[in-house]
Amino acid sequence: MERTLAARLLVACAGDGLFTPVRVRETPLDGSVALTYVGDGRLARLLAQLIEVTTRPAPDADAALTRAWSLEERLARERVGEDEEL
Repeated sequence: MERTLAARLLVACAGDGLFTPVRVRETPLDGSVALTYVGDGRLARLLAQLIEVTTRPAPDADAALTRAWSLEERLARERVGEDEEL
């Protein structure tokens, strides 16, 4: 589930490379309560932080955005690796 949602967010941001509140909020719409449990809720917490920093940029916004991009890139690489195994 994390990989699928991370991939959806990557696709949504592909045009300009920006996280926006709308893109972040729309990402988990096909998800469920399970999102809060998968990966110890890592992606759910990250999405919550992204909504906060993209809605009201704060001094710590850069740290949250950096974590988000790192996770997105790692999950995307893992997904590509899985596709190549098929």
